[in-house]
Amino acid sequence: MLAMCAKKLPRPPPERKREIDDRIKTSNIDDETAVRLLRRDLSWRDWVLRDFLRYWYGAGAFTLDAFLIVWIHQDYRVRDIIGITGLIILAFTLAILEVFLYRRIWPGGIFFKEQ
Repeated sequence: MLAMCAKKLPRPPPERKREIDDRIKTSNIDDETAVRLLRRDLSWRDWVLRDFLRYWYGAGAFTLDAFLIVWIHQDYRVRDIIGITGLIILAFTLAILEVFLYRRIWPGGIFFKEQ
């Protein structure tokens, strides 16, 4: 009987990570190549924190905004131009606050500081 298990890939040694960081800092590597180098050697925990949760934050923020605006529109029967304008201003305000919160959680995107 075959045992099904995931092959555990070896982690790069710390010297390798430092080499990558030094290479990114000292050379003129474009952002796409730098991100590809950083993502190649990420552990699963770092990948979850750097990429997976960022995408879910964006999807959740967009969904929250959409449902909130639609709920207010339907529940309060907003039909006049002042109400519609208020909903548009609310949507922009929520989006701006979510961007500020995103930048606070992930200050540099994939390049945020290790803690």
